[in-house]
Amino acid sequence: MGSLAYITLARRTIVEEVYQLETDGTQFELGESGVFLAHVRTQSSIIEHIKAAQSDDPKLRKLMKDVCNGRNANFSLDQDVLRCGQRLCVPDSHDLKKAILEEAHNSKYTVHPDSNKMYQDLKQLFWWEGMKKDIGIFVSHCLTYQQVKARGGKAGRPAP
Repeated sequence: MGSLAYITLARRTIVEEVYQLETDGTQFELGESGVFLAHVRTQSSIIEHIKAAQSDDPKLRKLMKDVCNGRNANFSLDQDVLRCGQRLCVPDSHDLKKAILEEAHNSKYTVHPDSNKMYQDLKQLFWWEGMKKDIGIFVSHCLTYQQVKARGGKAGRPAP
């Protein structure tokens, strides 16, 4: 490009992006050595929605009450958030479950895993009744996964 106007515009965009990162919670610090340090912390908004919706689910409210009364050792309350072991309990909300499944299945990093792989990954983080069945149904409706499978390849890898 070579023009000073372009350089000025590019710098302005970078500054705006740095301000936006700072607004989003990124912390920047200039140390004594003059080194620029940045600390970024991200968290899925789905997790915040799950935590907020737990108290609206009647089954989870009953489980919370049982945990408080010492009647269910499989579950625990951590800062008013219900967990099954270390896994976050997902309320019976179609929209929340769909968002979790879409994020796990359609991510660039997972590339349409089959239902067993997806279940193994998700069961480390989440718990809900009928989770394995819901995952199987979700994957069976994925057109991309079915096309790759029909060509004889494994989902996530191109067929030979």
